[in-house]
Amino acid sequence: MHRTQNNSFTDPKAELEWFKRQINLCDYATSFGYVRQAAHSTGVSVTMVHPQGDKVVIARRAKEHWIYFSVREDSDHGTVIDFHQRRTGANLGQTRRALRLWLGVPRGGCSEKVAMVITSKAISGTSTEGWSRAKMLACYRQSVATTSHRYLQARGISVSTMSLAMFAGRIRSDRRANALFPHRDETGICGFELKNDRFTGYSRGGKRGLWTTRNVIEQQQLVICESAIDALSYMQLTGCQAVGLASMAGAWGQRTGRLLKALLSKSAIAEVVLAFDNDDAGEWYATHAQATLRESGRRVRRLLPADGHKDWNDCLRATISDT
Repeated sequence: MHRTQNNSFTDPKAELEWFKRQINLCDYATSFGYVRQAAHSTGVSVTMVHPQGDKVVIARRAKEHWIYFSVREDSDHGTVIDFHQRRTGANLGQTRRALRLWLGVPRGGCSEKVAMVITSKAISGTSTEGWSRAKMLACYRQSVATTSHRYLQARGISVSTMSLAMFAGRIRSDRRANALFPHRDETGICGFELKNDRFTGYSRGGKRGLWTTRNVIEQQQLVICESAIDALSYMQLTGCQAVGLASMAGAWGQRTGRLLKALLSKSAIAEVVLAFDNDDAGEWYATHAQATLRESGRRVRRLLPADGHKDWNDCLRATISDT
């Protein structure tokens, strides 16, 4: 195949074929909140469930496409292209851009040479996480810590709340004026939540870890929310700074449980409060979190937003509007 001047694919179909082979659909589904169901997975397929009720079966044969089908919806099946479009409503061009970002390739597309290198690593079993993670970290380093943010203030988060020492460096702004919340795993920054007007995202090339406040290790109580904005809202509503806060960016999986156990093992935390949303997904998260923490020796309790509100930010904004 020939290349253009910017070294991208000249045949659009070739790039789509590369996406279908290169992107691990299990990892991609995880970024949408799906969690592996080990009891129903086999040596040739993986069953994954979503907190809102969807269940998909994913498989891949050697050097062929990753494919899936939904157990709940007969018409929902295909490759990573179909998976993304069905869950986002994106057109093909938007889907191409999203999948390039996921793989950490340039906006103009990926060169065939780079594609061959990455694919050969995948076939040989060598992880490409380091390459993707480097791209993610480059984006993270372009962001700056902030104690004020237009979007967060529009959501009711005050400058005085954002200025608290417990949030120092945990709230950032990128070049697109997105609010950015860094997640960490055992090795450091592993990804970040992104929030802005009519936009919620997670860094491409990164993995979900835990967003935490700076004081989390020395506190006796840990409050876990679905999003960093909910954690900030909880802090502002309660006014209690003698608490550690965490967010898992709306996804709970084995990785989340492992990181949480590691955090508990090196902290003074005696009680974990599950402050998830007041909906079916929140209940699903709470059930799995309780199962994960059952043997930790910590007290665990579920706490719902007041007055029947869906989440803590809804609760905060209702409180502000009443004053």
